[in-house]
Amino acid sequence: MEVVFIAVLDEQLRVIGCKLLREETFHEVEIPFYNVMRFVMQHNVFNIAIAHNHPLSLEKPSHMDQVRTGQLI
Repeated sequence: MEVVFIAVLDEQLRVIGCKLLREETFHEVEIPFYNVMRFVMQHNVFNIAIAHNHPLSLEKPSHMDQVRTGQLI
């Protein structure tokens, strides 16, 4: 199962909130931009970290990982 988490960070980059954004059984998981922005705005922060796992133990980001990272930026 592939999952995506978001963490919001304070000015000293300490985690002040964390949330599971998405959970999928496929090899690809969507990152819902709306949910990212909503969570960030609820905490009124500018620093975030987004992470997801690779259930198949792939060490390098996939092409879609790179595309979605670019979309979020």
